[in-house]
Amino acid sequence: MRKLFLILIAIALVACGDDKKKPTDADTSKVTDVKEKALSKVEEIAKKYNFEKVDNLLENPSLVNLTSESHAFSEDIVFEEVNILKTGEDTYSLILVFNEKTTNFDVYNNWQIAIIATAKDPSKFKDPAIRSKGSKTNGIKAKTVLMGNEIVASGTFSLAPKEFTFIRFYLYDASNNKNTNYYTLKDVTIP
Repeated sequence: MRKLFLILIAIALVACGDDKKKPTDADTSKVTDVKEKALSKVEEIAKKYNFEKVDNLLENPSLVNLTSESHAFSEDIVFEEVNILKTGEDTYSLILVFNEKTTNFDVYNNWQIAIIATAKDPSKFKDPAIRSKGSKTNGIKAKTVLMGNEIVASGTFSLAPKEFTFIRFYLYDASNNKNTNYYTLKDVTIP
């Protein structure tokens, strides 16, 4: 009798272990629905503004993420991350990922991106005027595109040397007005 009682308790414990909630088709379809809605929202924005769909460089293994910290140039121009991809000798693609929920692309389309890079060793700049100044400014003719499921501003720039005390990002318009809500990255090394 005692053995039978122990066997019944053991069977009950094993049976209780199977009661753990397993994902159902309904649970996985909810996750899929959320992802599809987010993707459709991004595609809807891209279609509205006629953003070209380009190769997804965000999945390139050589991509270097400089920051994943969000920054608002203004309340209606917000980016989520800054990436660069080396495309040649001292040539890079900047890939700035926008927060499509908070960015007003009607406002952003009036701006371009620029960087000011201050070298740790200014003697490594090729141009003597830039060497004496210690920093280089690059205006980047960034194009807003759909890359994978992200809306990004992407453009190329040249930069050497590779180690910087800081790189400062800002926006400027056709009249050379600046949005001075800079985003600054310190102690940056690029590939």
